Formats: sequence, structure tokens, C-alpha cells
Amino acid sequence: VNLRAEGGAETAITALVSDADLRPWGWLAEALPPLTGSLSVDGRFWAGGQRWSVADVDARWSGGRVRGRGTVEVGNALRFDDVDVALDDLPLSALEAYFPSPPAADGLLAGTLALSGEPGALRIGGDLTLTVDSGGPVSTVFEGGISSGNGGVGFDQFRATVDPLDYAVLGRFFPAVGLTGTGQATVDATGSLADGLAVSADVRHIAVGGQQSQIKVEGNLLDAGEGQVRVDVQGDLAPLSFDALARDFDALPIRGSVVGPWRASGLLRDLDIRADLITPEGRVEISGSADVRDLGSRYDLEAALVDFRASALTSALPEPS
Repeated sequence: VNLRAEGGAETAITALVSDADLRPWGWLAEALPPLTGSLSVDGRFWAGGQRWSVADVDARWSGGRVRGRGTVEVGNALRFDDVDVALDDLPLSALEAYFPSPPAADGLLAGTLALSGEPGALRIGGDLTLTVDSGGPVSTVFEGGISSGNGGVGFDQFRATVDPLDYAVLGRFFPAVGLTGTGQATVDATGSLADGLAVSADVRHIAVGGQQSQIKVEGNLLDAGEGQVRVDVQGDLAPLSFDALARDFDALPIRGSVVGPWRASGLLRDLDIRADLITPEGRVEISGSADVRDLGSRYDLEAALVDFRASALTSALPEPS
């Protein structure tokens, strides 16, 4: 105990704990995980906060194993310095308190995670794999900055690569996905919706029957107010397989595949769409606008066809058309 420390009394603790239980100590910081196990710790208390450095952590959490080291400072703000964590079979449900909303499904996490900075401005990196009771694993490698504030969530040279990607497993957490099959995805993001979010993505899908799709996209998104988003994005279908999509969307009337560039710009309620697509049955140029917030509610599209045999893409038309 240092009674002459600047700003008032300061207490320092150094300990090697072989049977630690952090569950009763949640009052120190809301973010403190309820670990039980062994660790070595150096801590300081003063009038304005606390600073903890831990090493040789080997603990249990909701049936999973957590190992790691790093420094956590608690005061006017929570701050992480060079925190490195390794997870083994940690239930995703154990992290509910750290998510904006509870995950829609559960699974087991394994891999590594690194943190530095404050919760509103974190530098993160990691290599995590999620497994569920059925279906293949979903593995992601990620690195970059994530921020939060009045402008919403922001990114600083953030990149995430998901490989392998089991779409059925992803659909458990995001039901709107609606796909089965496997694939890979890489996403890059910098900025925020409030100030302009630059994004690029390369997404691949392999259907159960082997048909493959690849979609590339890059561009910018901007919050236009009143719940509207202004977009200016372009990309390539290389290709897009309707046969693959039809395995999961029975009502899809189109078959075959298309390749070619496309572009979309404007507000989502009145999105300007341009595409120059090639199919095995000919070429089609598409232009017009649509409300993509509710597909089918409003659209005004024109198509210019060149040596195009539409009946080969849908059974709804007589042969030949």
C-alpha cells in the first residue's frame, strides 16, 4: 500500500492463484468473465480505477477452456492492452452478455483472439472456428479496427475471411440466408454508414449438387437518414448459378447461369440497376430501377436481348422462345 502515491493511496497486489474463482468478483467490472481456474495476476487499485495484468491463465468457462494473458484497465473507461486469448470448446451462449442481442443459435468456439484498445475503439484479430451439433464448421480469420459511437459501428481496414463456410450452419444464426451448401467469403470494410462505408466482398457458393457461384462486389454505403441507405456498388457475377439457388428456393422460375458485370446506385427504395449479362442461351442487358427493400413491390426494368433463347432458362415459356 502506497499512501504517498500521486492522487491518493494506491494498493498493489501480486499473486499466483492456483484455484481462482472470478464469479464473485463481477462487481469489479461488468466485462469480467466468470472464470474458474489458475492464473498469475498483478493488480493496482487507486481512487480513479484499477489496472490488472494477468498471465498463465488456464481456466474453465461454461464447460469450455480459456487460456491467455494481457492487461485490463478499469477506470473512466475499460481498456485492453495486448490481450491474447485461446478458446477450446467455449459455448457461444457464454458470450451473450457481450453481444448486442443473444445469438439465434448455439455452438462451440475454438481458436485465438487478440484485443487492444477500448470497447468503442478496438483493434482485434483472431482465428476462430464455430462447430454445431450437425453440419460442417465455420472458420474465420479476421483483423482490423472496430469502433462504435453516435455514428454507429465503424471499421478501420477490417478484413474477415470465412473458409470453410457451411451455409446451413450460417442460416441457423441468420435465417434470412436460406442457403445450403458450402463456400468461402472474404469481406473488407473501412468507415461507417454515418460517414461513408467502403466495402468489398468476394463470396463463393458450392451447392450440394456441385454447381458453383461467385459474386464479387465493391463500393460505398451511406446513411441517408429516415432509415434510408444510399449505395453505389458494382461487381461481377462469375458466375451466378440459378440451378444452385433453385435447390433451396423452389419457387425460383429461372434455371441455368449468368456471368457479367453489374452496378447499383441510389437509395434502396429506388435503386438504379444496370447489368450486362451473358448466359449459355445469349446476352441480356438490364436497366431500370426497383425497391429492393421489398423485392417485387415496385420495379421498372427493361431488358435488351441479343440472340437470346429465354425458354432454355424457364419452363414457363414455350419452346422455343
